[in-house]
Amino acid sequence: MSKNIFTSIEITDSGIRLFQTQTVRHKQVLCACDVKPLQNFTDGEIVEKLSEITALRDIQPQRLSVVIPRRLTILKQMRLPSQNEPEIRKMLDLQLVSQIPYALEDVIYDFVVVDREPPGYVRVLAAIVHRQDVSEKFLKLCKEAGLQPERFVLSSLGIVHWLNYQQGKMPVPVNQPILVLNIDVDHTEICFCHNQNLLFSRSVNYGARDLATENMRGLTHQVELSLKNYLKDNMGPGVKRMIVLSTLPEASALKGQLEEMSLVPVDFYSPLNNILCQKNMSLGALKSQPGVSIAAGMGFLLSDGKKALNLIPQEVHNIKQSKRRQTQWAQFALLFVLTVGLALSVPGVEFLRKVNYLNSLKKKSEVAKPELERIKKRMSLVKVVQEELGKRVVVADLIQELYRLAPPELSFQSLYLNERGQFVIHGYAGTSASVHNFQQNLVKSVLFKAVNLEFATKRKIFNMEVTDFQITSEVNAEHD
Repeated sequence: MSKNIFTSIEITDSGIRLFQTQTVRHKQVLCACDVKPLQNFTDGEIVEKLSEITALRDIQPQRLSVVIPRRLTILKQMRLPSQNEPEIRKMLDLQLVSQIPYALEDVIYDFVVVDREPPGYVRVLAAIVHRQDVSEKFLKLCKEAGLQPERFVLSSLGIVHWLNYQQGKMPVPVNQPILVLNIDVDHTEICFCHNQNLLFSRSVNYGARDLATENMRGLTHQVELSLKNYLKDNMGPGVKRMIVLSTLPEASALKGQLEEMSLVPVDFYSPLNNILCQKNMSLGALKSQPGVSIAAGMGFLLSDGKKALNLIPQEVHNIKQSKRRQTQWAQFALLFVLTVGLALSVPGVEFLRKVNYLNSLKKKSEVAKPELERIKKRMSLVKVVQEELGKRVVVADLIQELYRLAPPELSFQSLYLNERGQFVIHGYAGTSASVHNFQQNLVKSVLFKAVNLEFATKRKIFNMEVTDFQITSEVNAEHD
């Protein structure tokens, strides 16, 4: 199982999209992209498509985000006199009561700080969803499909993250106020962005299916109304540029209408611009659904998602906090037991150290014992060999002694031991006197004993008269 796969699932009216990225050399690379169309947007159909799109995929709960459409949320930008997060949340509790059509206990909300002002004020953007109809419903659908998401995120923030990822890759100034139109199949999100933050957004019921019809004028009109409300409510600085995101070339026809209406430059980009894809990865599912935009779903995977607010039900946070507390208590208990045990064992530490040292010596002794036995055996063998060799006469010594005792005119023909263990010397001499002298020398030698002349016979060899002799003796093994 890979440890760095991040998953984003976007649930829209037209279908369910799954995106997965993997970290490669500190960059996010798209490794999976799938789209399952929805016909009726019923709970049963959503669960079925979720199960299909996630089957056999490596989805890690701690890295799974579910994107909630902008049309299901309420956005409120507020200016509050505090920069402390707990205080800001308390102020929002008071402010939202009068600004949303639901009781506070019936909603789930979160916020992001979009600007900090010098006098100690902050501008925050709060996203609110109905607890039962949106957040808990989405969580129930995910659980029925076998999913455990880490967070529910707002689609508009995904578009901002997509834009932030493109900084340096597109000719768009970083600090310039920008209006982004993300044109999807059935809806278009109008996002006001500045300094890498979302200032406000709207979702309008015009999409890719309306680009080739008269409804395109209606989309331009909605953008105009959004611009007027944005400036009227003083949500941020004036827009200096517009960006249209769509996979369809027909969207470029909006350029003239929008520039004429807003008097600011309009750029057209595909949501797939500058997206790194894994080699041989198929985009067939995306291409088979004309008009699908991946900007919202992919944005969270391409940029730093820590700034993204989380609209998941509080019960998920409570369960995680409970597990975290249980883990912390277990760790504390373990540390306490170890501390007490260590304190009680201090008097015996020195004793244990000596016992361990003795045990280590015993172990080393046991390890060295076989080697010691082998050394003893080798020493015994050497001693035996020395004793045996000390009692024996080496053949080289015998030959050297024979040649020392033999007269010059005497030569040897053979030297051997007979069946009785006698050392037999057979040879020739020029005269019988030489044989006699040799015999006497053998008698006097300490290496020989029981010297006996077997025969000495005169013979002619090549017309030369020699004395053929044979002497037997015993080797004196106990000589000094």
